[in-house]
Amino acid sequence: MRFWCDVLCYWRCGLASSRGQHIVRRSVALPVSLVDQALAAAPEVEGNFHRLVASALRRLIAARQSEEFAKAMASMADDPEIQAECDAIASDFAASASDGLEQEP
Repeated sequence: MRFWCDVLCYWRCGLASSRGQHIVRRSVALPVSLVDQALAAAPEVEGNFHRLVASALRRLIAARQSEEFAKAMASMADDPEIQAECDAIASDFAASASDGLEQEP
């Protein structure tokens, strides 16, 4: 009986489409209320716990990468050399800034 359970899980979880990839298997203990809330908040996973975890991990990674990018942009904005370069570029294009725009009387 366990064999068929594993086979069904393999196909339902999308693991069959990930052949050739390395798969990490972990066992977790989570409160039922947390899992229920997460599944309700992510209808795209169609009640599949494995998809829910993969989706949550992808979102976590994207959020962290976005935070790192924002920090890098903030540090660039505070950099005096970059500020000077931006000012130089802005002054170079100041004369043509209104090109193509109609002038109001």
